[in-house]
Amino acid sequence: LYEASGNRAAMRTPDVFVVAVGAPALERAMQLAEELRNELPSLRIEMNLGDGSFKAQLKRADRSRAEVAIILGDDEIREGRAGLKPLRSGEEQASTPLEGLVAALRERFQRAQA
Repeated sequence: LYEASGNRAAMRTPDVFVVAVGAPALERAMQLAEELRNELPSLRIEMNLGDGSFKAQLKRADRSRAEVAIILGDDEIREGRAGLKPLRSGEEQASTPLEGLVAALRERFQRAQA
């Protein structure tokens, strides 16, 4: 497979793209991405590690073809919540407590596979 792809690693579409704006949010987003990878190993989690405005990161999330974006900013960190924005459906963005994020994603992706 590796040789057949011209010696390039096969790219898999992420399931979740984490968007973080601000230093505290970026730090928490890196921790969160690791927690999600540990708790939901079947999901592919990506995040923007470079600079970028909220709008630029959201565009990158959309271009990645991820199903959902997790949005963290200063307000979300302060409130202990994350925005959960579906990118492939007409659903509205929801605010989810950080403690409930794993369960919300597990339910969302089990429902999608059913």
